[in-house]
Amino acid sequence: MKKGFLCLAFALLSLFSFSQTVHKGSLISVHSATPTLKEGVTMEDFVKFNKATVIPAYEKAFPGLKMYLTKRLRGQDSSRMGFILMFDSEAVRDK
Repeated sequence: MKKGFLCLAFALLSLFSFSQTVHKGSLISVHSATPTLKEGVTMEDFVKFNKATVIPAYEKAFPGLKMYLTKRLRGQDSSRMGFILMFDSEAVRDK
């Protein structure tokens, strides 16, 4: 009885939980690069600048675009950065 109740509770919970989804017709673009930092600039400065300035500027200039910054945590190229761009449609991307 308890097992059945728990299964029902989890099933109902999964029906009403919300998550991020990619809608039909959306486009996802993934880019990666190794930034060449100038003397005196740290990777932390680079990340802060992109999050505070570059990403908001792109999202403002291109309505319908959501942009994310990614960073590799391990491996040989742990200094590589990535950008994930999510466009609402091809028309938004082609503007």
